[in-house]
Amino acid sequence: MQHDEPYRKNGVTASPQTRHALRETTDWQAAKTNAGGQGIENARRIVGQLWKPELSAEVANRLTGMKNVCFVTVPSTSGRNQLPIALAERLKEDLQVGQVIIGEKVAMSGDMQPMKDVPMIERPFVPRRYKMRQQNLLTQNSHVVVVEDIMSSGASAKAFVDCLRANNIPVVTTVCLLGKPKLFAEPVLVRDLQRSFKENHVKLDARQVADVLAKNQILLL
Repeated sequence: MQHDEPYRKNGVTASPQTRHALRETTDWQAAKTNAGGQGIENARRIVGQLWKPELSAEVANRLTGMKNVCFVTVPSTSGRNQLPIALAERLKEDLQVGQVIIGEKVAMSGDMQPMKDVPMIERPFVPRRYKMRQQNLLTQNSHVVVVEDIMSSGASAKAFVDCLRANNIPVVTTVCLLGKPKLFAEPVLVRDLQRSFKENHVKLDARQVADVLAKNQILLL
């Protein structure tokens, strides 16, 4: 796949506290649901508390020399989540480059169930698929940074990245407000998975599975 190795090496820029106390606040809930149509203000306050300048600097290093930068949010299953939008705005402001594009305008998530509603053990088996809606918003000349709010399993972000790249849209890196630093499994994890398949008489190719699933989904297996 186009630009596969550079993207994998760039990994994910994220603040690592996936169970942060802010997630229990009314600000967080309002930002996720866009309560009263004012959720973006709540989201901006949360991003202001969580996002650090050094994280923006890491993203800037990955974009060195690149033009036509687009910060594209992962399409929300509810269509109301404002946190990725607020983070994309922050990146644009910090880096003084690019444009913010709301993911729902680029691709549709169909009838996917919100991952937070799926039991952890079942998540590797819940398909995450996106279908392009307005491909003309992005081109092969775009340099895309995919922006997510929380990356627990990484399934939604990886599915969106796969959708973009299947349509020849280069994705440089992924950014999330809270989450894990890797979307793709390292070779040693793929080997461990293949050994587990063999021991349990599972007739699957671990490398092919690793291309479909995000790293944290593989760890759940």
